Amino acid sequence: MSELIRLHKKAVALSVSAVVIVLILYTWYFRINPLILLTINPLILVLSITTLTLSIVVAGIRLKIIHRSVYGVSLKITDYFYARLLGNLIALLTPSAIGGELARAYYLSVKTGSGLAGLFAITVFEVYIDIIVTNLLAIVFSIPYLPLSIPVIAIALSTVTTWTLVMAGLVREGLFSSIVDSFIKKLPQSIACGYEEFVETLRETVSKNVCVKILPLLILSTLTSYTLASATIYLLSTTVEQPASFIETFIAYIFSLTLGAVPSPGGAGTVEYGLSIPLKPEAVVLTRVLTYTYMVLTGVVALLKIRKR
Repeated sequence: MSELIRLHKKAVALSVSAVVIVLILYTWYFRINPLILLTINPLILVLSITTLTLSIVVAGIRLKIIHRSVYGVSLKITDYFYARLLGNLIALLTPSAIGGELARAYYLSVKTGSGLAGLFAITVFEVYIDIIVTNLLAIVFSIPYLPLSIPVIAIALSTVTTWTLVMAGLVREGLFSSIVDSFIKKLPQSIACGYEEFVETLRETVSKNVCVKILPLLILSTLTSYTLASATIYLLSTTVEQPASFIETFIAYIFSLTLGAVPSPGGAGTVEYGLSIPLKPEAVVLTRVLTYTYMVLTGVVALLKIRKR
């Protein structure tokens, strides 16, 4: 199972290079002095890292809630924190819009000894919560920013529609579920054999006796995590002229999450565009450099921790 989180050098090089090249071109196009990174007040930097860390902690608490509700057991909050860090690393260092969910499931599987397929089901449900909340907010927030926000609306609608159809096909019997089943049968046996466990766990997770009880907590923790992450952007934006308001940084974060679903290497280009709609270019550069560097470095720590086991 360790193959699941093995970082191939070419994929990592592609993603990191893409992010760096886009940032260089972005900085050149908007004539931003790269030394702006050195102008960040140390206190602002510490506060920004703190709010970003707390955002991941809250996301870990959400994962703990789902895990405990489905499996009846849970780990220490630090384990869910590391699971989130590992998922962030895989998502950022691979040219794919999905990958972090499987990495989080792998981490929990190593820590608990439970089957990977079932744990993957709860992380898929977790990301579905993100998709619904993020993209519905993105559609609403996009209206004042038209026409720049047209790509946001298009990606949001397509992502919600696609994921909802897939989820419906997985948890409900019908025409779409038969299409999904026929597709699964064509996959390698090593993957197809865990499909039944995956579907059963997913159906249990979205069942009324589980989902309805924890849904308010899931939405609250999701919005709290987003608010803390937005606070990071807000703090960084205070270092530039005419800083953005907090609501603008919140909208920028939502837009970046929505466009980040596009499978570009490390979110290169798409994340920058989402942030640029409400924010000044200088704030975009500061935000992208800090958050990307932080996610990669802390993700490597989580990777090394799990490999020791």
